[in-house]
Amino acid sequence: MGRFVGKDEMPPKDRGKNQSIGACKMNASSCTLHDASIVLIQSEVNDLKALEQASAILRAVLNPGGAGADYPDFIKQPLEEAMHLLNEITAGASKNPSRILDEIYKRIENAASLIEVQEFKLSVKKAGLETASTNQTPSPIDTDGSRLIDESGEKTPKKKPRLPEPIISLSANDKSLSDSYTNVPLKESFPENSDTGLLTEYVNECCEYLEQAEASLLTLESDPWNQESINLLFRILHTMKGTSAFLGMRRPHELAHCIEGILSRMRTGEIGCTRDYADLILRSIDMLNELIANVQNGLSDNILRIPAGYAALMRDLMDPNPNVISPGAKAPSGTALTSAIASSLPLQKISEHVVGSMDSTVRVQTNRLNRLIDMLGELVIAHSMISQDELILTNNNHELIKKVDHTAKIVRDLQDLGMSMRMVPFRGTFQRLLRVSRDVSQKCGKKIAFITRGEETEIDRNMVDVINDPLVHMVRNAVDHGIEMPEARRKTGKEEVGTISLSAHRAGDNVVIELRDDGKGLSRDKIVQKALEMGLIESDLGMTDIEVYKFILEPGFSTAEEITDVSGRGVGMDVVRRNIERLKGRIDISSIQGEGTVITIRLPLTLAITDGMLVGIGRERYIIPITNIILNLRPESDSLSTVVKRGEMICIQDRMIPICRLYELLNIEGAVVDPTKGILIILSDGEQEIALLVDEILGQRQLVVKSLDGSMAKASTFSGFTILGDGCVGLILDPEGIIAAAKEASNRTPTISRDIKAACG
Repeated sequence: MGRFVGKDEMPPKDRGKNQSIGACKMNASSCTLHDASIVLIQSEVNDLKALEQASAILRAVLNPGGAGADYPDFIKQPLEEAMHLLNEITAGASKNPSRILDEIYKRIENAASLIEVQEFKLSVKKAGLETASTNQTPSPIDTDGSRLIDESGEKTPKKKPRLPEPIISLSANDKSLSDSYTNVPLKESFPENSDTGLLTEYVNECCEYLEQAEASLLTLESDPWNQESINLLFRILHTMKGTSAFLGMRRPHELAHCIEGILSRMRTGEIGCTRDYADLILRSIDMLNELIANVQNGLSDNILRIPAGYAALMRDLMDPNPNVISPGAKAPSGTALTSAIASSLPLQKISEHVVGSMDSTVRVQTNRLNRLIDMLGELVIAHSMISQDELILTNNNHELIKKVDHTAKIVRDLQDLGMSMRMVPFRGTFQRLLRVSRDVSQKCGKKIAFITRGEETEIDRNMVDVINDPLVHMVRNAVDHGIEMPEARRKTGKEEVGTISLSAHRAGDNVVIELRDDGKGLSRDKIVQKALEMGLIESDLGMTDIEVYKFILEPGFSTAEEITDVSGRGVGMDVVRRNIERLKGRIDISSIQGEGTVITIRLPLTLAITDGMLVGIGRERYIIPITNIILNLRPESDSLSTVVKRGEMICIQDRMIPICRLYELLNIEGAVVDPTKGILIILSDGEQEIALLVDEILGQRQLVVKSLDGSMAKASTFSGFTILGDGCVGLILDPEGIIAAAKEASNRTPTISRDIKAACG
């Protein structure tokens, strides 16, 4: 795993702590195993000075007068072995120093954990709780997992796995105490001299750890005995435990430590990751998330609020009820868990992300990044104003023009780089949806295989939170309404386990997200009946399936026969539509009854930058997004015609496309009226096409998009504005809004392109 802070990244105050570690050699009683761990976690195999320092700390701990002088032999022995291995590395006698260094760290951490258990027992006992076994000492497992170490330090053959003694348990007399502790949120002060900056970094890293832990656990649940999954999850929790201890965050530390205990039993093959254990660990991850959020919220007053239910969860972790959570028999080869979720996040990718996110990233506050993007946008505008200045355009100095062009390339590259810094992969969003699918399928009693693809596809960070809610609603609906119950699937000849797949990929300057299920599909008849009841239509004659299916996006629209706490109120898909529209995206629905449904969302990569075509209409200039332009042409008179009840049309490649006179729609004077003397731009919103009549095309531009405010924000025909090269404001046309406005103005529908050769004559 990566390291929490590097030496050069450590704040001055913490550098002082590091110096005090070195000083502990002069005062043996002040040295601890924690000091040695801190040195090792910041060390590389070639940092001999640091390794010698760690060895000296261990020696000081174990020497007479040191903190470990009274340790039992079964704790002293692995520490002495660790010190010996450290000396081998510094002497150059180790063949594989990296692996040995990891082994040393594990031995020290294992010893520290055993000491923590004893200290924790004492603190619990002082608080009025009973220790489960006051006469027994936990039997530690050697780091290679193959032998046990008895109290004399002798290694004995590994015994048959058994349930370990619980760390603590509550007696009947303590029930009232536990209830009050569970139901009343507690508060604890942060450690003295806590560094706010370091705690903020800690919160950010823990959020990443917990996302990775949840994804790893869901992967493990589908293959309960997969050692690679178990080890990855163990490393994530172990790292979080270490950083929590380093910063004095006791509650996250002890909770992570208890989860680690269960994972240790999974590593030795004593138990498998059954549904009950998975539920328990997921509860623990949720509690850790709440604790970490409370650390963030408590930075202002240095108070950590402990969530209700914390003590009850700790008791479940320390002393799992065998009637509820019992060691699972190893699943027979070729069978799957009844709730198996086929994770699409391959373990290797998760592992690479865990390591990569620690070793090769630098954290930057979002507001700083947004400020950088804004400044780059201003730079683009400023350069555009210079390059289009009359003094430059009329200048015959080729060297000057060459330099301006070269600067334009650099500015463009800078802008692309800046925008890429704000792009994030869908991985985190997909991981959360995997959890949503699991929880909802459990509640509904359904069996779901949730598959994701394209989790590395990137999208603007500012769009992630907006798209999250729509995707959650879509996944919940797919599980609750789409996938049938196992019995119903069997009767129709389907597998009991339903499949929901979520994918993302780039298509030009757009991101396409597709949610597909193999459930019962949408019923056109039910949707039409509901639309008639709500007064949305008078008849469905002439309506395509796509048009009918879009009614499910209307507010309050639901065909569910019963309302549950999962869905059925008719509010979810309305949220989906509104959020997608906020992002200037589009949603399409297709379905085959009895086979399943596909929902496709198309979003722009970013809302900050776009390529547009600058057009002139009369004395006005507007921008049309390039991605919506199919072609532009100056029409011949014989390609134009007027169709009864449909108005002016142009025939292009056997397609009849309606013409929209933009000057009429926008009330512009002095524009070209004759289409043969102007330019027709064929515009598409993905479903419908329209031909916009403009006077001229002034060129293509890369634009910095700015949001409209006030009354202009309500204008459906515009999506934003930009500053043009001459400093003037240019409005950006919204293709969907233009098509809708043209449809309303002419009381006719620009139809999807179709073959009507006869109309073309």
